[in-house]
Amino acid sequence: MVTPRMSILLLGLALAMPAAALKPSLSAASDRPFALPPPPIPAAEDPTPKAIVGLAVQGLLPEPFSRLGAAPAFELTGAAFLPALDHRLALSVDAGYTQLSTTETLADSRVAGGRVTNTLTESDLRIGLGLQFHFLNPTATLSPYAGARLRLHFLSGTAAGRAGNEAFGNSREQGMSFGGAPYAGLLYRLGPGRLFAELEVDLAPIDHAITGAANLSSISIAAGYVVAF
Repeated sequence: MVTPRMSILLLGLALAMPAAALKPSLSAASDRPFALPPPPIPAAEDPTPKAIVGLAVQGLLPEPFSRLGAAPAFELTGAAFLPALDHRLALSVDAGYTQLSTTETLADSRVAGGRVTNTLTESDLRIGLGLQFHFLNPTATLSPYAGARLRLHFLSGTAAGRAGNEAFGNSREQGMSFGGAPYAGLLYRLGPGRLFAELEVDLAPIDHAITGAANLSSISIAAGYVVAF
């Protein structure tokens, strides 16, 4: 026979059993470590250079165009790659200096010895601006390119004559000349930068009183090294 007191006791046990059954599961859940999200993967750095800057040594060969002789030139050169065409188009700039000269000996019966030697020297400070197109992405180990630049020449010319041991007729003239230069070259990836070789045809007229209407044009072979940024 179930008394009221026993009924209350059984009811209390029935209510306590679900709470006791939940305790192990709650304890087990609290013992499991929290799952942390994986760290974000950093974006890959774009290896395409934004710009290149460097130095070059040129050999100028004016003989096909004028009587001026071959001469070396030294140049600071650079290019900034544009977003167009997968960074294969670049804006190029250069500044350089050279000194071209020629010496002629002419017969002249009015002077002792009957010969006159004339030396003409043209100092050329040049600044160029243009575009170049790379046939491959500039990140390639070998990157051929071609382009054209407009170039401004700041000229200082001197003419000096000599008959025997006597100098005469020294004169100086300054001026500017504007020309253009198509070119082609090859970049070779080496270290933090690129070695390069370049062939250029520099076309520029000159019209000085000491030279007359002449030509400052030349074929240029250049080699140098540029650092990529």
